[in-house]
Amino acid sequence: MEENKETVSSSPMLVKTYGDIYFNTQDTEQAVRFFEELGIFPLLRYCKKCGSSMRKTNDKSRKDKKKWVCTSMTACGHVNTLRSGTWLEKAKLSFEQIAKIMFCWSHKLPQQFAVNESGASARTMVDWYNFCRDICEVVLMNQEYKKIGGEGKIVEIDESKFGKRKYNKGKKVEGQWVFGGVERDSDKIFLASVPNRTKETLMGVLEEYVDGIKDLYNTYFFEYMWRRQFARDNNDAFNKLAEHIVLYAKDLEEMTPTQG
Repeated sequence: MEENKETVSSSPMLVKTYGDIYFNTQDTEQAVRFFEELGIFPLLRYCKKCGSSMRKTNDKSRKDKKKWVCTSMTACGHVNTLRSGTWLEKAKLSFEQIAKIMFCWSHKLPQQFAVNESGASARTMVDWYNFCRDICEVVLMNQEYKKIGGEGKIVEIDESKFGKRKYNKGKKVEGQWVFGGVERDSDKIFLASVPNRTKETLMGVLEEYVDGIKDLYNTYFFEYMWRRQFARDNNDAFNKLAEHIVLYAKDLEEMTPTQG
């Protein structure tokens, strides 16, 4: 049987304030119930050896003071740690520390505040805040996206590189480029991994995920491409714009705004 065969809470509790974290993690017993209500810990587990149900028992010799034990009458004897099979399996922090860090990150609180509140080191906090961001990446990159935009809608687009990065003479040589867009004044987005950042590749992504792409051709897309090619540093944008206005003056005559 699979070790991860388990039952989790069907109605996770709602955490609204820092007080919810404090009052639900004052001791291990409370913290375990808290994580069970959040769905982080299972309510019921099954033995990976014999398939029998397991029960949670106290064990003061363990860091978390509890363990899962097989209830089989055949004396299977299989034991699991409380964190086994969950994303906390390799975590060394206490439940209280983890809950506080999750709250601080989700409420955009500074890392130093999280360090002060949790008692974890600054280096540990960097790792945990990055981990929370990794969760965002995993969630977003595994979603299916529908077209966004349309008449009267503005879609803001951007690119970023994710994944492990190595440096060779200052250049990033590993990672995955991701191209995405956000529909302004809504929560609609799209993200797509791309093999390269050529005009053809990015235009293909836009045609797939943005409605009304023909209008975008003459506005945001080319602004995006221009800025990426000529003005990656915003300090260069004004001078490059002026330079290109002069260089392509004849082509721009009919486009010059006349109002004002």
